Amino acid sequence: MFLRLVLTLIIIGNAQVVLAGIVQDPDMPWCIERDASSDKKQLNCLKSESVSRTLKKNFDEILEQQKKCPKCKIPIINGNQYLSMYHLPFLVMAITFLPHDPGYELHVIFMEKPLRELTAWMFYDADHDTYKLGLMGGAEQNKKTTRLIKKLRGKEFKQFWFR
Repeated sequence: MFLRLVLTLIIIGNAQVVLAGIVQDPDMPWCIERDASSDKKQLNCLKSESVSRTLKKNFDEILEQQKKCPKCKIPIINGNQYLSMYHLPFLVMAITFLPHDPGYELHVIFMEKPLRELTAWMFYDADHDTYKLGLMGGAEQNKKTTRLIKKLRGKEFKQFWFR
């Protein structure tokens, strides 16, 4: 009965059928805006994203700057707090859009550190047409995330880590 009503309304042209679910930009990679998981296809997609590679580049630039000027302050909110981690291998677990700014929120974990997820906010820098790390922070931790982090540190996920 319901299906007949919907079809009748569509045929008449007075209604549209809208399917519930995430509406995704066709140009956006499928791995963006998904929950963190151990799915290897998703992890490979996240690692190949330009914003993930830009985060690695930003970490390298910060470390280079610190070599040249050890007393200089890092131009990132909470940047100095996580300075000891930027040289470590890291894995991007998830990427989401920033709710109010053009940019992304990358959920990352570092090797050799506590089982903790961090969030890197990458803001769009229109002057240089790239993304820049603007803020590092801790993410809210739960048992599910802790189990996932332990799993992702296993040898079978080695290829998804930035070194």
